[in-house]
Amino acid sequence: MSSSRTPLSDSPPGPTTSMRVPSVKWAQRRDRLLLTIEAPQGVSPTLSLQEGTDNTLVYSCTASSEDSSSYALSLELFGSINASETRMQIQKSGAMLVVIAMKLTAGPHWPRLLKAPGKAPAHIKVDFDKFIDEDEEEELANAKDFDLGDMDNLSLYDDPYDKDIHTDSEDSDDEDVPGLDKA
Repeated sequence: MSSSRTPLSDSPPGPTTSMRVPSVKWAQRRDRLLLTIEAPQGVSPTLSLQEGTDNTLVYSCTASSEDSSSYALSLELFGSINASETRMQIQKSGAMLVVIAMKLTAGPHWPRLLKAPGKAPAHIKVDFDKFIDEDEEEELANAKDFDLGDMDNLSLYDDPYDKDIHTDSEDSDDEDVPGLDKA
C-alpha cells in the first residue's frame, strides 16, 4: 500500500520535517468499527481516542529506519465512540494495527467513516474482507437465533382439528373424480 507525505512545516521535506500518512481500511457492524491501520516500516504505534463532540482518533508511530519518515494520522469520526471499550492489537511488529472501536450506541451503520461529507481521502478504503452489509448482519443475527433442535417435539405443532394427518383413514380427497381414467 502506498502512503502519502504530509509536510509539517514550510521547510523542505526531509526525515525530520515530514510525516507519512498510513493507509486505513475500515468496516463496521451495528455496534463497532473495525479499522486496520497499515504503516510499513512502522514501530511503536500509539493510538488515542478523544471522546466528546469531535470523536477524533489519533495514531502515530516511528519509523524502523532513520531513512524513513514517521507516520501520523488524525481521523474525525462520523459518530461517537466509547473510548474505554476500544481495543487494539499490534501485528507484524508494529507495521499493522487492528482497532476495534465500540460505537457509543448500537444502531444503523454510519454512511461514512469520517464526519466530513464527500469522498474519503485516498488513504482510507473500505475493507471488503471484513465488510458485511447491514441487511446481511441482521440475517446473520437471526440465523444464530434459529435452532432446529427446538423442533424435536413435533406434537407441539400438531393441529388437533386435523386428524387425517397422522392416521391412515380415508380422506375426502381420495374419492374418484368423474371423467378421469385411472392409470
